Amino acid sequence: MSQAFAPLPRTLDPKNPADREKLTQLIEETIAQSRSLLNGKTMKTQTVAEMDDDLLGRALRLVSEANDLLVAQRNKINKLEGIVSRDEMTGLLNRRGFEEQLSQELSRVRRGQSMGCSMVIFDLDDFKAINDNYGHPAGDAAIRKVGEFFNKTVRETDVIARMGGDEFALILTNIENTMAERRAKLLSDQLNQLSIQWDSKVIPLHGSYGLARCVTEDKFDRLYRAADEALYRAKVHRKES
Repeated sequence: MSQAFAPLPRTLDPKNPADREKLTQLIEETIAQSRSLLNGKTMKTQTVAEMDDDLLGRALRLVSEANDLLVAQRNKINKLEGIVSRDEMTGLLNRRGFEEQLSQELSRVRRGQSMGCSMVIFDLDDFKAINDNYGHPAGDAAIRKVGEFFNKTVRETDVIARMGGDEFALILTNIENTMAERRAKLLSDQLNQLSIQWDSKVIPLHGSYGLARCVTEDKFDRLYRAADEALYRAKVHRKES
């Protein structure tokens, strides 16, 4: 990790009053900085109980100790954030994690660091029939199958999430309109070739999708609504055709 504390000059002499004052200041800065953590979150630090005549050694130990605590706290926070941002059934991002990633991608688009992005919503056609005819465990197996498919198939730069039920959402990053449409259709065609084996029966899986192109000042709600409306139109068209 990058050092969060001011480096301690080893040329300072603790016996020199001026250097002793500088060392004291460095210790105070270390204590203050070690209490600051990630977006204003705070943590407690431990200090050595005994006083050491060698202030330089004490300060060095304090920096090391504070760094260890900081790393442990960050790891704990990262682990918890990972848990709350993941879908338990598929291991993909959940809605919360997806919104966070979309916000970051939209920021890149606004800064001109991406040629653009698109949101694609997929869901399974007749998913209710799978649950009704074969039971919810079969439905869960179908969800996991689709999750595995997306996890293996989407580009590393793209973002895939399970939004709930049989609905999955994808952010196609750094991609222009025509290629986004082609990519979404290719994924849909591949998804429609999937199936699961259940009670010695093969259950084919089919899905529909809706795509919405990101615009500069976009937000999750507008983009999701546009993709969802496109998905609805696709389902109506499928039933009518």
